[in-house]
Amino acid sequence: MAKVDLSKHLKSLRGKVGDFVFRHMPDGSIVVNILSKKKRRASQAQKEYWNGTFPDRVRWAKWAYKHYPIYEELAAGLPMINAYNLALKDISHPPVIYRVQWEQGRILVNASDEISVASVTVRIHDEQGRLLEVGTAQQTQKDWWEYTPQAAGRISVTACDLPGNKACMDLETTDSHP
Repeated sequence: MAKVDLSKHLKSLRGKVGDFVFRHMPDGSIVVNILSKKKRRASQAQKEYWNGTFPDRVRWAKWAYKHYPIYEELAAGLPMINAYNLALKDISHPPVIYRVQWEQGRILVNASDEISVASVTVRIHDEQGRLLEVGTAQQTQKDWWEYTPQAAGRISVTACDLPGNKACMDLETTDSHP
């Protein structure tokens, strides 16, 4: 990959010229690549992805980076990354719940996301699966959320990010809990 300084007459040069591809980068530089001679064929899974969920993700990312300031704020500190790229990355990766634990009468949830966990919901079910309680955990630290339950039972936790991706984890409680 070579970086090029063009004269004022060639500043708008972009695209393919012979075997070279000229690309304008977000930092204002122009990058020149040589075209690959290999012809690649997409797998069936790649074709399904590009024709299936990817266009919806692109539409969401185009809308989201304008409506959620967090993407613009995070992109400001990163070289050659823009808010749209961050929004597209965010919708492509769900949050992760690392741990759900019971401690001193409260439920602690360790969850993170590429950008931000938007909410953590706690549900408590009895042995027959009936819903006893549902509530929203409060964020206490960067990746830690806390919820104080009123009932005992099977604990189910759901973490959501800004695009609505979800991660779930269950925790069985013991008789010593509330």
